[in-house]
Amino acid sequence: MDLTVSHRWEGNHVAVFSVVGEVDVYTYAMMRDYVLEIVRGETPNSVIIESSGIGYLDSTGVGVLVLFLKTVRRLGASWGGVSIVGADVRLSKIFRITGLTKVFPLHETVDGALEELAELEAASQGSARPADEAAEDAA
Repeated sequence: MDLTVSHRWEGNHVAVFSVVGEVDVYTYAMMRDYVLEIVRGETPNSVIIESSGIGYLDSTGVGVLVLFLKTVRRLGASWGGVSIVGADVRLSKIFRITGLTKVFPLHETVDGALEELAELEAASQGSARPADEAAEDAA
């Protein structure tokens, strides 16, 4: 089966990637190259992967998702990481069994993921203020 990946921007500089097809040893490189080009060029605050169109995901596909997370964090995203949206029962089970639900929040909808990301953004700004104010007071 073929793989198609597209993206759009939502919220406060959140890249939403729609993935349709099989993500496996034969197709992962196309997905990897496409997503990394966007992420490295634009440095989003967070990435959302719409997975409802994924028909198959093997260990290579899981590995490329981990690569996306590491890349987003390394590039210094100010908050967020990589969220997975629309995972069916089979994909959700893969994430639970591998323990990846600890690093990839699973959401039913993009709106649900965006709401959580807005809360993370607000928390990151709120936690930065007291430190900034403390630094000003110390000066």
